[in-house]
Amino acid sequence: MIPNGFIIQGKRQLWVTDNCPYRGLGFAESWPLDDPELFKKDSVVKELSELARKEWFYFTYGEGYMLDVIPDVAFICKYIRHCLELGISIRVLLCETDRNEPKLDLTMFQKLEGHLHLLGYDYGTSQGAFSALADDFYGEPVSELEPLRKQLNRYGLFDTAELLDRYIETREAAIARGEDLETGLDFVKFRLSEVRNLELLCREVG
Repeated sequence: MIPNGFIIQGKRQLWVTDNCPYRGLGFAESWPLDDPELFKKDSVVKELSELARKEWFYFTYGEGYMLDVIPDVAFICKYIRHCLELGISIRVLLCETDRNEPKLDLTMFQKLEGHLHLLGYDYGTSQGAFSALADDFYGEPVSELEPLRKQLNRYGLFDTAELLDRYIETREAAIARGEDLETGLDFVKFRLSEVRNLELLCREVG
């Protein structure tokens, strides 16, 4: 898979209860500074959010959408620092997919490796707002998928690409037989790692 870039997440989604292990794309709200109320109070928030939209978000990729990730580490560190200054609790995910764009610089990726904690494989929309995997396993139970539940790791994700592919094949077969699962979205296979030691990371590479 190709390291594409980062997603910064803030507040945990309401559906994620304290005893829910899931820590993938759908765990929290992405890009916490993208908030009109904050725009009114903070010019840096507005500047960062407008730059993200102009440079990286809402572009097309083939018949779908560009990944809602940012590969620019300097920008990410500026975003991280401002979140911390505002007292916003965040986590940063490194996203790898089969898509060629955007692409994180390989040298930068190598510098990051000591700061990464692998979470696992998820299946969600290119915009990062919805995880089919989370919906399928932590929403209404889907009988055909239940045998795969025991393969989920401690973060509610799959440990290997092969297990993720098996889940997707089983999911598509269930849909073909009439199971009411989410379809028609720009789904992407994600390999997710959480970036640890954010302040140290930004001192080293930001």
